[in-house]
Amino acid sequence: MANAFEGLVGSMKDVMVKAEDMGKEVTTEFERKISGIDTSQFQCAEVGSAIPKSLNCGDKQGPQADFVFKLDWRQNPNISLSDWTVVVYDGKESAVYHIHKSEVGLGPRRSKFLAAKFDEDEHADVTDPNTEVYLPSRVAALFPEFLDYVYSDTLQLTTRNVLALKHLANHFDVRALYKKTDSFVQSDLNLKTAPTYCTEADLVKDEDVQKKAVQIMAENFGRMDMTVITQLPAKMFKEVLSSPHLDVESEFLSNKVAQFMRFTDGSAISDEMLFMLTHPQIMPMISSDEAFFFLNWGLKYPQVLDEGDDASLRNRCIEAVVRSWMTTLAGPIATLRPEAATGINAGNLNSECAFNYSSLPASIKVEIFEASILAAKRDVEKSKSEVRHF
Repeated sequence: MANAFEGLVGSMKDVMVKAEDMGKEVTTEFERKISGIDTSQFQCAEVGSAIPKSLNCGDKQGPQADFVFKLDWRQNPNISLSDWTVVVYDGKESAVYHIHKSEVGLGPRRSKFLAAKFDEDEHADVTDPNTEVYLPSRVAALFPEFLDYVYSDTLQLTTRNVLALKHLANHFDVRALYKKTDSFVQSDLNLKTAPTYCTEADLVKDEDVQKKAVQIMAENFGRMDMTVITQLPAKMFKEVLSSPHLDVESEFLSNKVAQFMRFTDGSAISDEMLFMLTHPQIMPMISSDEAFFFLNWGLKYPQVLDEGDDASLRNRCIEAVVRSWMTTLAGPIATLRPEAATGINAGNLNSECAFNYSSLPASIKVEIFEASILAAKRDVEKSKSEVRHF
């Protein structure tokens, strides 16, 4: 038994001697490899860059001089040695992000908000390396992009993401990012992008940008394409119509409002919304082409239809029909009863207009006919008077 033990000890000594000899051999080869390099003028960081990346010491791999371990919030927190947690709530759910104080609390892209939290925790009697924040859902969805910027200066701003990132920059007090996002908005906000900015500003609660976007659209409403206008939520469209910067003719505006309502989900047009979109201060006169359309919408909300006495939606629509009764009224009837319209110039026949007219209750049709007959009589008397004076 003693002989076996002595043999084992001897074998271990042999292994240790061989390992020591191998270490000396590697060290000697390493010194030989760098002996031709003058490092006297180098700073420490420069020496590493001058040494060859791979020192082949015989069949042994030498040290990698340019190896850098980079922290990444996307990695497994146990592997990346995360030392702080941010929990983001958006009102419906939460997301957990494992970050590093050295990356987020230091440097030109540091978060002063989180750096203050780190400092508070360091001086607290009981440490709690966690921060909880509550953000609008649109903002919370962009938190990964925010962290990418803080960690690696990765940033791709667009019309759709810039306001959410601007909100994050302001909330977490990252001055460098705030300057970039604010500058982007100033150069990117124009008539083409205003509808998107208006919608995004509403989602992230940026009232200043929303006001600017609304003003741009109101001032240029007459030049805006309907495909652009219909991108707006109904409540944002209402803001444009209510803007003091809006300056278009009432009948033109009524045509645009009717087109918007056709392209909008009907559930978005509540009684309050209809009242605001057709308010007499915004739309004192209604286009005769859209009178039947608005009457049918008003029938869904009778209170809105009759609100305002003489300036009610009902009266403004009937007045619009009467102004051009010969075409506005005759056109739908001729479309519905072509056999009775032979030889009558009823103007352009419009199936939608005819449908809207046919959908009206008899009581409103009677009001329209009575008012149109009186208008026709006035037209005849006026014509006779002109003939006599001639």
